[in-house]
Amino acid sequence: MNIRRYQPADCAQVMQLFYDTVHTVNARDYTPEQLDAWAPRQADAARWAQMLAGQVTYVAEEGGDIIGFGNIDSQGLLDCLYVHRAHQGRGVATALVERLLETAHRNGNPRVVTHASRTARPFFLRRGFAVLQAQTVERGGVRLENFVMEKQLCMKTEGCPMGRIDGIHHIALKCMGTEAYARTLHFYTDVLGLTVARQWPEGTMLDTGSGMLEIFCTGTDEPVQGPLRHLAFATKDVDGCIEAVRAAGYTVMTEPKDIVIPSNPPYPARIAFCIGPLGEHVEFFQER
Repeated sequence: MNIRRYQPADCAQVMQLFYDTVHTVNARDYTPEQLDAWAPRQADAARWAQMLAGQVTYVAEEGGDIIGFGNIDSQGLLDCLYVHRAHQGRGVATALVERLLETAHRNGNPRVVTHASRTARPFFLRRGFAVLQAQTVERGGVRLENFVMEKQLCMKTEGCPMGRIDGIHHIALKCMGTEAYARTLHFYTDVLGLTVARQWPEGTMLDTGSGMLEIFCTGTDEPVQGPLRHLAFATKDVDGCIEAVRAAGYTVMTEPKDIVIPSNPPYPARIAFCIGPLGEHVEFFQER
C-alpha cells in the first residue's frame, strides 16, 4: 500500500469509492433513504474536484487502484475518510489518519475536528478522538445523525517522550470464569449502556465514548493484580516506547510484535508490554 497526495486524475475513482463505501460499509447504521441522501448516484463532479483540490487530500493506492482517501482543511477539519469495503480492517484508515494528523501538526493546528458517522465513531475513538456532541444534519431533506469529535494535538517539540503517546487506547479487565465474564458484560452493557465494538472467543471490547474497555474471560485464580489486567496506551511508535522504558530501567515483558485479534473483522495491531513502577502491566498498542 502506498499513501500519496491526491491528483486531479484521481477524482473519478475517489467519487466512485465514496459512493460504494457509503452504500456498503455504512449500510448497517443508516437507512437506504439516508444513504441515498448522503451519497447520491448522480454527484457533482466539479464540486468534488474543487473540494479535493482545495484541501490536503491523500489517497491510499494498491496495485494502481485507489483503496481509500482522506482530506483535511487548513483549520484542522478532517472532512472525509473512506476505505473500500474490500480493504476494511487492514490499517488503511489508520495510515491515512496519521498523514492527516501530521499535516495538521505541521500547519500548527492545536486540534483536529471531524464529523464522524455512527460507523466511523468507534474508529476515531480508538485514535484518541473525543466526542463533543451528537448532531443531526440534513442532506436533501433527509436527516442523518453524526458526531462532532476532536483530538487535541501535542505541540511539543520533536523528540519529547510525551509525543509518543496518543492517549488511552483501552483498559483491560480479567474475569475468573464464564459466570463472572457474563456478569461483567451484563453490568457494562445492560446496566451502563456501553456498546460492543468487537468480540472474539476470549474477550470483548466495549466503546466507552472515550477509549475502550476490554474484558477477558481467561483470568486465573492468582490475585496478584486483582481484576485489572493491563493499561494500554495508543501510540504510533511501539518500538520507541519500549526502548524508552528499557533505557529507564523498567522490565520489558513482551517485545514489540505484530498480532491480529480474531474479531470480525480481524483487528491487526503491533503491541508490546512492560512493567510499570507500581507493578502494573502497561501495554503499548498501535493499530495497523
